[in-house]
Amino acid sequence: RAGMNPIREASALRSVARCYERMRPTLAIHATVKPVLYGTLVASRMDIPVVNLITGLGFAYAGTTMRANLTRAVVSLLYRTAFEYRRQRVIFQNHDDQAELVRRTGLREGRSVVIPGSGVDIEHFRPNLHSEGTTDPMTVVLPGRMLIDKGIEHFAEATATLVPDFPDTRFVLVGPADQQNPAGVSPERLAELTERTGVEWWGNVPDMAEIYRQATLVVLPSRREGMPKVVLEAAACGIPVVTTSVPGCRESIEDGRTGFLVPFGDVAALAHRIGTLLSDSKLRRKMGRSARELAEQRFASSEIVRQISDQVMELV
Repeated sequence: RAGMNPIREASALRSVARCYERMRPTLAIHATVKPVLYGTLVASRMDIPVVNLITGLGFAYAGTTMRANLTRAVVSLLYRTAFEYRRQRVIFQNHDDQAELVRRTGLREGRSVVIPGSGVDIEHFRPNLHSEGTTDPMTVVLPGRMLIDKGIEHFAEATATLVPDFPDTRFVLVGPADQQNPAGVSPERLAELTERTGVEWWGNVPDMAEIYRQATLVVLPSRREGMPKVVLEAAACGIPVVTTSVPGCRESIEDGRTGFLVPFGDVAALAHRIGTLLSDSKLRRKMGRSARELAEQRFASSEIVRQISDQVMELV
């Protein structure tokens, strides 16, 4: 997924073409950048209807480095070519991503729709005692890949300011290091942050439901998301969330009702909102109940599947 070698990318495109020629699918559903681009280019030549799931715009659109700028220009050009195909529906997870690609690629009106996320299993992810504020010590969790763009370092810096006032509270990073990603935080840097700020890193945990059972609140100070799955899971578990007012994140909560929004990169605002929730169990309970209601009404897997199925049926 991180490759940029033109020869290898051409080989990947040929591989997709051989697969589609062999299978002759009735419909192709693609998710994430390269499958969307390569799959649609191949499907368009074979007149196969396509559903493209834009689960986020990724490093190319979140990054600010020269490499990110170059990648964004190339990816936008490829999207423009892919989106010219008429027999497709492009499903975005938030309105900001939709507006961004419409502006950059000329995606035609009527070929795209916004469906809020990939859904969450509201039977598997359910409210727990921690979300009711009845347990001690408290645990603040940032779940996700260890990327700069997830706000890992901002969370660690906020932790350093909060530890003196909440000495018994655990501040935890949960998720794998992702050094294939240009924004990846190295294990060495994570070790330095844990030693200096008091934040813990638990690494990759297969059972996230168990993590939420321990969590008092969830934090995701990300630069940009599609529709953050961890926020939806936290909501289903009745856990309030502090996240950033950026694409994707701002559509995943209701500010002041199911959690709080803060500006990306504002460590003081992040620490303040975390501290507000840690200090007020009644507010946590109220926000947690509202978060569960929001998950049931808007983000339940059954509802998301129904909306995607409707788009599929219109094509076939």
